[in-house]
Amino acid sequence: MKSPRLLAVVAVLSATLVFWGCGAFRETHPARSASEQLLISGAVDAALVNMPGDWMEGRVIYLETAHLDAYDAEYLVQKLRNTVLANGGRLTSEREEAEVILEVASGGLSTDEGRWLLGVPETPVPIPFMDALRIPELPLFKMVTHAGKAKLIATAVDPDSGASYAELPVFYGRVRHRYWWALLVGPFTWSDLPREIR
Repeated sequence: MKSPRLLAVVAVLSATLVFWGCGAFRETHPARSASEQLLISGAVDAALVNMPGDWMEGRVIYLETAHLDAYDAEYLVQKLRNTVLANGGRLTSEREEAEVILEVASGGLSTDEGRWLLGVPETPVPIPFMDALRIPELPLFKMVTHAGKAKLIATAVDPDSGASYAELPVFYGRVRHRYWWALLVGPFTWSDLPREIR
């Protein structure tokens, strides 16, 4: 007769095998990463933070976006709408009602990646009649930087005269998210992005 302890062990193992792999999760892979989108929207925030707004107060403003062609243009448009309202301006959807037309275009709105390595890069070693053996990377110090960059131009136009209504500069913005490794330890991170969304 089999011992009760052995039967208990067999029962636990059997139950484990029955339920092994029953739980599953679905992982999606969108075409664009959250980090890329956050870097671009962060660059927009950085570019528009110093936009002069004293000329907006009390003015009815039409936002012209016909020449805006950029990633995440919708976020840029909404950020401009918020800027107008925060500075006391009023928005209109009718061009004919506007006291000022605010035209906006992008000279660049995307991300860059930079890599720097002090150490031995990953190296393929050819072997006859076989796939190459790859020696893994051995970094003494390694840094990878992802940067969101923006160059935006806005023009305030008097719709009656066609003249400039306000002098606006070209707006530049940059945010970075950085990883680094030292003596094979890491990654450590540093970022301009808010801590809550890193």
